[in-house]
Amino acid sequence: MAEPDETPELAQLRRRIDALDRRIVAILNERARLAREAGQAKADAGRRGVRDAEREREVLLRISMANEGPLPQ
Repeated sequence: MAEPDETPELAQLRRRIDALDRRIVAILNERARLAREAGQAKADAGRRGVRDAEREREVLLRISMANEGPLPQ
């Protein structure tokens, strides 16, 4: 529901944010599904531990380096 002082510009920005939020959730769910598949592939290949600390560090570093802001690294 729109606020009484909501301008058309603010309403448009909020709609864009809402749409982006839905896309973010969809992308995160896709990533989670792929990570689950990767874990299953590791298990199928006979790996006991599915976590890979080095891979996790690499992913976090790559994500951090890709961040151009305005979020802090």
